[in-house]
Amino acid sequence: MQYCSTVTPTIMESKLLSTPVYRVEIKDLSAVTVASIRFKKNRGNLTRHINMIYDVIRDNGSGPPFCLYSGGGEYETDIDICVPMEVTEADGIIANGTLKNEAIVFKDLPEARAIYTVHEGGLDSVSLAYKAILDFANSENILLDASARETYIYGPGAMFDSDENDYVIEIAITFEADELSFL
Repeated sequence: MQYCSTVTPTIMESKLLSTPVYRVEIKDLSAVTVASIRFKKNRGNLTRHINMIYDVIRDNGSGPPFCLYSGGGEYETDIDICVPMEVTEADGIIANGTLKNEAIVFKDLPEARAIYTVHEGGLDSVSLAYKAILDFANSENILLDASARETYIYGPGAMFDSDENDYVIEIAITFEADELSFL
């Protein structure tokens, strides 16, 4: 069952911030295997780290890159930059069971339920999408986990020059599935 809501800003928010309207919904995230780098920095290093993964995995990515944010605040936190992929030793990426670049590891991320929305625009305004998710969770009495996933459909790490105002970022914050027993 799909459950969704549209979070509309107040008139004052719209005038002051040109706040977008977000379609917020509950979504099932599929299990995925990723190549990942973990670091504790601010967002300013995203493109560099995404490109480090692509330098190692080359054409073996099977989806857009995403970041998992856990703990800390919005701008200084643990960040796992991930690229979904399917890899075999024949791909030449793995030597003796490990990646050729020791900073990059493989992980299996389990399936999960999440509150989800899409942000269109720069990273400087992505907090508005997070606010829409938090408002939705509060209105439905859903207790969120302390981690978020930003999937860069068009954004940092793109193989072409991208204007930050044109970014398209899917944002998902997970929660325990039993939180939705009422649906």
